[in-house]
Amino acid sequence: YEENAISGFVAYHPGMAASSPSSGRSVNGKPELHVVVQGSYLGIQDSLSNAKFWLKPFSKVLEKLGLRDISGKPSNDQLKEHRGYAEIVQQLYPQLEAAIRKAELKIEKKAERITVSGHSLGSAVGAGLLQALRAAGQFSELEAFLFAQPRSFKHLDDACSMKDSVLDIRNINDPVVMASEVYEGLGKQVAFDGAAFVGAVKPEAFS
Repeated sequence: YEENAISGFVAYHPGMAASSPSSGRSVNGKPELHVVVQGSYLGIQDSLSNAKFWLKPFSKVLEKLGLRDISGKPSNDQLKEHRGYAEIVQQLYPQLEAAIRKAELKIEKKAERITVSGHSLGSAVGAGLLQALRAAGQFSELEAFLFAQPRSFKHLDDACSMKDSVLDIRNINDPVVMASEVYEGLGKQVAFDGAAFVGAVKPEAFS
């Protein structure tokens, strides 16, 4: 999130026909964009971002980005975000918009869904990007897989928490996650303690 720093990537997936494991029926996948936000990698600068733990109204983040909530979904004027992560969201969102425009110039079928992923600082920033994308209302579906997400919000309501579309894979032994518990995280939580992970996360987590 410095001018020329690598902060993540955007990739396009065209969607493809597949069979549902539960029903055996054919399912047509939607074309989607994958957004991956890199975690801590700038040392002191990242530590300073983590340390800016006071809150910023998310309406001010949207205002800074020139966005207003046109999603048609209930808005939450009380929503606040960890200031350090909010500042990175403000820096990355214009880059994300530019990457989306560039990707869409090269594809035949417009993406209908965005899937966001990140780890630690990257997942907290990803959560903020999801809220900005939600407000912008450009995509019909938003999903995310957030690993070791530091809690970064206050006053998340049911609509803003995105529990039906975001999986919060919470490392219960991560000191950054533990230190952030005074705040609220995005998504449906699945606890992970560092034990064998294969098979631990199942689709039923969203049910």
